[in-house]
Amino acid sequence: MTNVPKIRFKGFTDAWEKQKLEEVISKKISNGIMNRPGRNKLNVKHINVVNLYSPSQIQPNELAYFDASNKDVEKCSIEIGDIFLTRSSLKLEGIAHANILLDDGVYVFDDHIMRLKLTSEFEPFFIKEALNHSQTKKEFMTKAKTGTMTTIGQDDITSSEITFPIKDEQNQIAKFFRTFDNTIAIYKRKLTGLRELKNAYLQLMFPQAGETVPKIRFTGFTEPWKQRKLSDMSDYKNGRGHEDRQSKSGKYELVNLNSISIDGGLKPSGKFVDDADETLLANDLVMVLSDVGHGDLLGRVAIIPSNNRFVLNQRVALLRPNQTVNPYFLFVLINAHQQYFKSQGAGMSQLNISKGAVENFQSYAPSMLEQIKIANIFKELDQQIANHTQKLRQLEQLKIAYLQKMFI
Repeated sequence: MTNVPKIRFKGFTDAWEKQKLEEVISKKISNGIMNRPGRNKLNVKHINVVNLYSPSQIQPNELAYFDASNKDVEKCSIEIGDIFLTRSSLKLEGIAHANILLDDGVYVFDDHIMRLKLTSEFEPFFIKEALNHSQTKKEFMTKAKTGTMTTIGQDDITSSEITFPIKDEQNQIAKFFRTFDNTIAIYKRKLTGLRELKNAYLQLMFPQAGETVPKIRFTGFTEPWKQRKLSDMSDYKNGRGHEDRQSKSGKYELVNLNSISIDGGLKPSGKFVDDADETLLANDLVMVLSDVGHGDLLGRVAIIPSNNRFVLNQRVALLRPNQTVNPYFLFVLINAHQQYFKSQGAGMSQLNISKGAVENFQSYAPSMLEQIKIANIFKELDQQIANHTQKLRQLEQLKIAYLQKMFI
């Protein structure tokens, strides 16, 4: 195995060194204390296992308060730059997951967590990333013991090896990934803001329970909205099975249960057929008819783009809007009433909704001109959400690629 990474910053040529973690830490690894939720005048916050999975670093605003004494705080003796690792996990890859504290405050940490304090020769953020994204992580996984839970001991951690460069190069790498994380965080905040704005518009631009008109309307529209069934606005058709002839490539892509996301987007199914009796048309809606678990996808619809290459699979329904409704308005309307379709689900391990339950859905709708105006607002919002989602995904994938090439 090489002793330098594939990508390095200009000016660094020294080979990376390998040491056991016991030579990297300044104090013996320690465990935390049992959780006692509550708040007192000390305003102590508690770092729990779930907080170690926050991106980039531990987020103080996500921490719960802890009913701690001064003795608890002294025992934990948490400082900025401390690194925390999970002692147990349901999945092997979750074992010894590391995160770092970089904010002032008064904290304690959970007894299911281990804490590392580093010597001054090491940059904490660099070491945190190295523990999660290098050969060290693989070594942790080989040492873990699997039963009901996967666990790892302090000796397994300290006897593992880590490969690192000189402190200046550690600093450069840490700065690079912290900047990367900050950029990702900005896009996540923007995406959250756009989704919250969309939810607010849904509450204001569609009638809520007990209402026949929305709270806000475009200027010049005063006519009452009319109650209509879904069967009056669209033609329903069930998909059919293609299991005997589907493959990973072909002329037509199947729209199946995996094609429709929780936000109503259309995803690649990865399943294809070479011939089709009938293809879906642009602006057709496709609806999830079956879902496992809590049924959060039940009744979700996606809208078909402008091409002629999709075929409907079974357990997904076609809703073809008629001339009385704008397709995008109907798309938004159905997804805004997810609770109705979820409530219509029948079954035990798998929930299903019937054709009758779908067609009997009813809601209020305005004139076509008002529908178009509302649809345009949500179409623009959805496009912004899609663009930010794509950019965020690209950034996250790019970070993974850099992590693979900048660590040994």
